[in-house]
Amino acid sequence: MQDKVARTKDVLTRIPGGLFVMTSSYEGKRGGVIVKSVMPVAEEPLLLAVAAWKGHGLEPIIRDSHYFGVSMIDPTDRVLVRRFSGHLSEHGDQFDSVATERIVSTSPILSRSIIAIDCEVVRHFDIEADHELYIGLVLGAKVCSPEHPMAALNPARQIVNFKSTSSMRRAAERHAARAMESACDSPHDTGNGESQHHTQGGTQERAREASRDPRRPKPEKARDRA
Repeated sequence: MQDKVARTKDVLTRIPGGLFVMTSSYEGKRGGVIVKSVMPVAEEPLLLAVAAWKGHGLEPIIRDSHYFGVSMIDPTDRVLVRRFSGHLSEHGDQFDSVATERIVSTSPILSRSIIAIDCEVVRHFDIEADHELYIGLVLGAKVCSPEHPMAALNPARQIVNFKSTSSMRRAAERHAARAMESACDSPHDTGNGESQHHTQGGTQERAREASRDPRRPKPEKARDRA
């Protein structure tokens, strides 16, 4: 039995993969965690699956923001590996002295990563295992270090059925509408102590209408159990 387990583990470690940092940000809180299992799972719309170990501390930030980023890093980059390993509570600001940027959402993308992908959460599966699974709609992607050997094209990952950017455009519109609603929900002083909520009601309603898409379910987290 031990030999069989050893052979199984040996086979699984031969599956091509990489080292990634999964990140998210919400209302001043941000964090990142090392993940190893990242793969495309659909081409229309373009979806990405990420398996993250439970108890990593990033879950509430992703839950509230509905977005996450994935940055592939060089396994030999000891600074990034050490910075994003372990629990969030074990570190101060994980991004201290680490350059970041944004693609579409507010999720911080590591500038010194090899490739980076920005996603909106459409499903979250809390499976009976030591990892949980996130399915994200790809909002945008970037090759940050095109000269790095790990940035080379992988024929096995060739996407052939991606028909249009409509899903990405609609997701970007929803993100803009959500940001507009958030800004509208913040009361502004008009000088007489009254809020501008009433005057901004039409703007909020238009933002909600723009964000509705009857062709696909709402991209809110759905927690399923196996």
